Amino acid sequence: MSSLKNNLTKYRILTLVFALAISSLMMGCNKATGTASAPTTDNKTATNTSPTSTASSHSEAIPGDPKSSLDTLLQGNDRYVNGSLQARDLSKTKLEELAKGQHPHTIIVTCSDSRVSPELLFDQSQGDIFVIRTAGNVLDKAAMGSIEYAAEHLHSPLIMVVGHEKCGAVTAATKDDPVGGSIQYVVNEIKPAVTRAKGLGGDLVAKSVDENVKLVVETLPGRSQIVSHLIKENKLKIVGGTYSLSSGKVNVVSNLEQSPSAVETKTESKTEKKG
Repeated sequence: MSSLKNNLTKYRILTLVFALAISSLMMGCNKATGTASAPTTDNKTATNTSPTSTASSHSEAIPGDPKSSLDTLLQGNDRYVNGSLQARDLSKTKLEELAKGQHPHTIIVTCSDSRVSPELLFDQSQGDIFVIRTAGNVLDKAAMGSIEYAAEHLHSPLIMVVGHEKCGAVTAATKDDPVGGSIQYVVNEIKPAVTRAKGLGGDLVAKSVDENVKLVVETLPGRSQIVSHLIKENKLKIVGGTYSLSSGKVNVVSNLEQSPSAVETKTESKTEKKG
């Protein structure tokens, strides 16, 4: 009997120890689960809110006023130069939003050079800018039609003409050698700017790039009654800049104060007289 009692006592003690061990183990698991769940929640929150807040800077690129549009471009270029580009919202939701319509804040006229990408160098996203690219950023009827569409129907308040360092089309225009095919049209369009640049001294190609931008800015209103009318109503401004391939910086060479306005009045007046 004594032996049986001893065995029962040992059994009860072992059972109690085992129960306590199981209880401790369960409490440890619950604590571990609770600790692990907190970062998961935080991570989800960060994932959901961060892209939304970043993308919002690109989602409201609606036409406003010329100064705001220019400021947006130059601030974006500063980010590009400093290597602090904003994240792009390329989600399906964003694509569906853009599919409903576009509201670009600026019309960019620039060169077709593969090293000149306006969305990158101005740190803009889809739907932010309306881009026309031709060699030497020259104007023809197709380019003018594109500009007119964005200015009149999309109500973009700013046109920015952007030339660039070491432009091949401008370089060709500084030489007397003939070029073949339709490239001659491009060269002929730039020649007047080269003539201007020759009187300024310094590096002829660099000066011609600047003068070509200024010439496009000055003559653009005279190519379009639609553009002229919008300028006259103070709904549109034209500025110009040059892009450095080596630094990434865009320097304004024709600012808002120099935006052509008197020219369009004279042009429109002549058109009316002809009519």
